[in-house]
Amino acid sequence: MTANTPHRYRADIDGLRAVAILLVVLFHSGVTSLQGGFIGVDLFFVISGFLIGGIISKEIAEKRFSFYQFYLRRIRRIAPALFFMMAILLALGFILLSPLEFSQLAKYSVAVFISVPNMLLLKSGDYFSTDSDLNPLLMTWSLGIEEQFYIVLPFILLLAVRLRKSMVSVVLTISLVSLVACIWLTSVDSTQAFYLLPTRAWELGAGVLLALWRPQPVTGRAASLMNLLGWLLILASSVLISSDDRFPGWVAIIPVLAGCLMIGARSELNQLLLENPLMRFIGKISYSWYLWHWPLLSLARICSDNPLTVWQGLMISTLALGIAWISWRFVEQPFRQTRAGTRWVIPGYCASSLLAAGAMVLLWQTGE
Repeated sequence: MTANTPHRYRADIDGLRAVAILLVVLFHSGVTSLQGGFIGVDLFFVISGFLIGGIISKEIAEKRFSFYQFYLRRIRRIAPALFFMMAILLALGFILLSPLEFSQLAKYSVAVFISVPNMLLLKSGDYFSTDSDLNPLLMTWSLGIEEQFYIVLPFILLLAVRLRKSMVSVVLTISLVSLVACIWLTSVDSTQAFYLLPTRAWELGAGVLLALWRPQPVTGRAASLMNLLGWLLILASSVLISSDDRFPGWVAIIPVLAGCLMIGARSELNQLLLENPLMRFIGKISYSWYLWHWPLLSLARICSDNPLTVWQGLMISTLALGIAWISWRFVEQPFRQTRAGTRWVIPGYCASSLLAAGAMVLLWQTGE
């Protein structure tokens, strides 16, 4: 395998992150015209697969891949903002929730701290049910999918090299198996297909395949056509797909294809729509906004006697945007940029996660 061209910063990908988070936030805020806004998460999956797949494959090709350094970067990217949000959420939950409600929050917190929230949420029922609106940690299901994928992907790519197989062929085979499993299981039990890595891996795998096959974007007239089609598919997905559809299944192919078309090409259209300062800013803080918007919406719904109006949902999500900026500026950035105490980051993360999970188990059991 030849080394991929290094991934340079792409402002359009930050802009695509902004599109993804805006779709998710507007959907969660109750904007009914975007009944399929949840497909923003599928766009995030493609983006993550592309970026992480490109980084790992390049480092393997250059014989400098390190499991420690890879997981160190992932922890610095994910953990600080997540732990910060969890600490504030648990404090708010202790003040605002009943003992039983706080006990349930503690139970789901255990799963978050050990990176399996999607598996516990699977047992709680359908993502689109009204009961799920009252779970402040519902949005962590996608974090569980990504964290589990990060554990598996390096081994798959390294095994392909060790067996002298093409990375593309190995990832393609696994992704196709995952897609077939997703379509089949969705017809049988769409909730399991929604929450489990084996039936979601193909979405991240699509991004990995794009990174392996075409690490640099197409330009020119072909790029314009690809980006235009990508926009049309995103619009169609967010407007026409709904919670009534059996999702993910074959329907999820549409937003995944849209994500690939957007990342795989860079046209003047996307430079105008995605690379402007506002979209890049939203994209940069999209992770923190994703973490904060849902818990605040959920707590408001729990504490309110009446359903939230769209305007109330939008106001709360705007407040979450402000908190997201604070988290990004004062939590995410300092931890990502520091180089101090590198050797203790992973042991410290593991220890703190286990301690936090243990404490949550005690609170959960006490509350029940």
